[in-house]
Amino acid sequence: MISTLNGGLVWNDNGKIRPFKFKEAAWNDIGSNYYQLFEDSNGAIWACGRTGIFRITKDHEEWYARNMPVRYGFEDNHGQLWFGVYNHGIGYLNARGDLDFCNSIPLASHQVR
Repeated sequence: MISTLNGGLVWNDNGKIRPFKFKEAAWNDIGSNYYQLFEDSNGAIWACGRTGIFRITKDHEEWYARNMPVRYGFEDNHGQLWFGVYNHGIGYLNARGDLDFCNSIPLASHQVR
C-alpha cells in the first residue's frame, strides 16, 4: 500500500496500481491526504492523515482520532501506538481507542510538523 498527498491510498494488485477503497463507502470521501503508513506487530496497516488514523486489516477497518490531522505514528517495543498530531502534540492510543495526549512531557513545543 502507498500513501499519497491528494490521491488517497493506492495498492499494488499484481503489478497494477489501483486505488484502495474502504469497505465503509462513506470513508472513501472523507479525505485523500495521507502523511504516513506503518505496519504494527499484528500486521495491521495504520494510515495517518488529515482526517485521522485508519487501521486496516484484511477483514476490518477502523477510524480513530476522527477529524484530527495526524502526521506520524509508530509502535514502540511494548506494543504501544504513538501518534504526532498537528497542533496537539504527541499522543498514544489508549484501550478505549482514544488518543491521550502527553501534555506533561516537557517539550519545546507541541507543534508536530
